[in-house]
Amino acid sequence: MIDDREGDIYEKWARLPDRRTHLLSRACRDRAIAGGGRLFATMAAFPEQHRFTLDLPARPGKRQARQARLSVRDAYADQIRKVGGEVVGTTGIPLGTADMTPALSKISGNFDGLLGIFFGTDGVTVGNQAYDLGLTGKYKWAGDGAIAESTNLPALGNKIEGFVGINRYLPVLEGPLNTAANKKFLEEASVRLKKIDSSGPLPDRFVQSNYEAMNALKLGMEKSGFRGREDTMKLIEALEGLEMKEGDDFPQGDKVLRKEDHQAFVREFIFEINGGKHRIVETVEKEKTFFPPACKFAAA
Repeated sequence: MIDDREGDIYEKWARLPDRRTHLLSRACRDRAIAGGGRLFATMAAFPEQHRFTLDLPARPGKRQARQARLSVRDAYADQIRKVGGEVVGTTGIPLGTADMTPALSKISGNFDGLLGIFFGTDGVTVGNQAYDLGLTGKYKWAGDGAIAESTNLPALGNKIEGFVGINRYLPVLEGPLNTAANKKFLEEASVRLKKIDSSGPLPDRFVQSNYEAMNALKLGMEKSGFRGREDTMKLIEALEGLEMKEGDDFPQGDKVLRKEDHQAFVREFIFEINGGKHRIVETVEKEKTFFPPACKFAAA
């Protein structure tokens, strides 16, 4: 269910009929949030990443044509500050922007590094254009591992060299990923991917996640005795708290799906691009990624 600020009513949120019902409401009231603090102050403290201007057409008899401004704020900056870092500036670039140089060329000053959060072809665009502007030579270059997914590396070439990222899966056989299960997955997935892409890309985290998600669903269906829609709640209950052990079905490693908020916890890999390939720098075991649940799904 999606509604405007008139739908920001506590009683509605407190009386969700079941776990299948989800609400997305425009905030109207300054709610208390998990962990302390209030909603509006917490959001206002996040730095603005980008501001969009929307042209709203006139509605005869109700309103004149006008412009609305929508800002996107970045929670990453808050986490950087919590570990002693400093954010000296931020910039936002709309998804799908082919020429990012107008925004990137404004980045200057005396600071240590750049942190980028981009996905898909946007990762290729920012990687190439930041390099061409000399930014990745002047500053340390890090960010979400999706920038340097295996499927992006051919288009990035040597321009992504030295990039440091974090990802939940890397198509390598080293460190914790040097296992018989991952070798089997890597080989079989590569063969299948080449059938749909003659360039022969290595499997990325999206291939790995989809593969393991289907295997997790299979475990839940077997555990719950799922036969059809009438068994939906049994399936959800079987998946809550599900522990998945490393092996052929879960080559990435052990993982758990927390019961309270359905959040999955998996090991993560900090890596560096060296010689055009992913090299594991550090492994973050899933236990180190735990955080208190921000919500709890009500019992059916």
